[in-house]
Amino acid sequence: MRAGERVALLGAALVMALGSWPALGAEYVAYSLGVAQQRVQASSRGFRGDEELVKLAGMTRIEGLVIDRESNDLILVGSVEPGRPGLTLDDLAVALRARFVHGQDPVVSIDPMADTKQTGQQHVRYEGGIEDTSFGRDMFDADLRLKKIGMGLLESGVPGLKTDWDLSVEEIKQGRYEGKHWSIGARFWFYPVQPRPVLVREEVVAVRETEMGVFTELTEASFDGRAVEDLRSFHDAAADEFARQMTERYQEVAGRTRAWRACRGCWSWWA
Repeated sequence: MRAGERVALLGAALVMALGSWPALGAEYVAYSLGVAQQRVQASSRGFRGDEELVKLAGMTRIEGLVIDRESNDLILVGSVEPGRPGLTLDDLAVALRARFVHGQDPVVSIDPMADTKQTGQQHVRYEGGIEDTSFGRDMFDADLRLKKIGMGLLESGVPGLKTDWDLSVEEIKQGRYEGKHWSIGARFWFYPVQPRPVLVREEVVAVRETEMGVFTELTEASFDGRAVEDLRSFHDAAADEFARQMTERYQEVAGRTRAWRACRGCWSWWA
């Protein structure tokens, strides 16, 4: 089977795997890594001087790939959706390096430290070798924006979505903590809700975009000056409700935030 026939088979496999074609207004593009290598080697400017190579022919999401053993080539097939940030060859290299060199998932986490309350600073942790890359920058920006939205410091752009701050204020007004000195610390992060199914057939791989959600973790709680020792027994209704809303309306928020639109492409590489 020739590469062109395999690309056609990928389209059929996508229909079987996903039940539909790409989003309305999107189109397919194919990107041969073998041809890309030839063009880089033949150019005196390197791949940076070839915009089509750098931007993966304009694709915004990976739909699958085709293995052409006759020519020892790997062909990426993706869709181009208007208004969505494009992927790059750098993104591909960073994602593959994380998986096959570092043996890790790409991760960015903004974590409090022992002296955070005094300094106002937190530790930014990168995993998978994505530090100092645009891939890592987009993931950092997405995580930072999530935390700012939760604290009410940044508008989500989605009408009716209540932040963790809004929900906590409502609890106070309802008298839940009346007469008590209390302190609650929680953090939020993105995580794949359901890993995408992968369909493999005759050296053709079809994939679907990962569904993302927002999870919460209670980091500390105290009442009347006494710390809650077993946090598993404590329930932060406001944090849980904010995480639920963000998961339910993730696509709406992501569509209004450049960093999250970009990260939908980032996560599609590895989740």
